Amino acid sequence: MEIASIQMPAHFPLKYETEDISNLPLGPLVNAFAKINDDSVLQSDLRKITKERNHVAHRSLLFTIGELEDSVHMSEATLKLKDIAERASEIHQRVLDIRYGLLRSLKK
Repeated sequence: MEIASIQMPAHFPLKYETEDISNLPLGPLVNAFAKINDDSVLQSDLRKITKERNHVAHRSLLFTIGELEDSVHMSEATLKLKDIAERASEIHQRVLDIRYGLLRSLKK
């Protein structure tokens, strides 16, 4: 938003504040991001990781003592979580790269 505020002329005021979006769920944030970025692969990856993140968040609440004692199940679940975390980190870095590119373009 800071970038938009700097770039917008005075007759097009930007009234968004960080607080306006800081508490939004990830899905709506991805939809807003898609309106200002043309990288359809990144948008798709963000939507996929959002669904997986939601699954992980909700599924983690359902672990039972029985599941915790099943080493095969826990190994598979742990590998899945590790894969999701690695992909989320890579996607996060791609989003940061876009931000850094915008900031560099402002300094020119």
